[in-house]
Amino acid sequence: MVQGRTSLDSGRQDFLDSLVDLRLSKSVVDWYTLDVLTTIGESRIIEYDVNESSGQSLLMLNNSAILCDPETLCVRHYPRHLLHCFVEDLRKHPDPSHPGAVFQIELFSVTPKHEQLSWTHCAHNEAEIPSLQSAAGRWMNWLERGHDA
Repeated sequence: MVQGRTSLDSGRQDFLDSLVDLRLSKSVVDWYTLDVLTTIGESRIIEYDVNESSGQSLLMLNNSAILCDPETLCVRHYPRHLLHCFVEDLRKHPDPSHPGAVFQIELFSVTPKHEQLSWTHCAHNEAEIPSLQSAAGRWMNWLERGHDA
């Protein structure tokens, strides 16, 4: 999981640099550069998460989140007021749907079933928990921001 908080002027470039740093294929980086950034127009990227293995990303804009999937070439928009963040410590109560996970964070939407956002990170050892707690904190800060802040 690659996470980033961007400055006012460098949001897009920070995000693109993180994609290049992951050594994603040229076609994936091109898709993000040409299609995704064109699709979001002048919207500012406030925060982002990138799944290193799939290349999927979650872009947090002022009032919404954008889920980008380079495999399906889908870009999905979710208004911020429909999103929720759950943080679960699974050490005492394991989740059978995430075998071996000791901690989990999830940003999800309240939308029709086939259109739901479910952006989840799991820690499989206790050393990973602080980075997930930090990510959940960034998500909650973003969710709590005033509209157009």
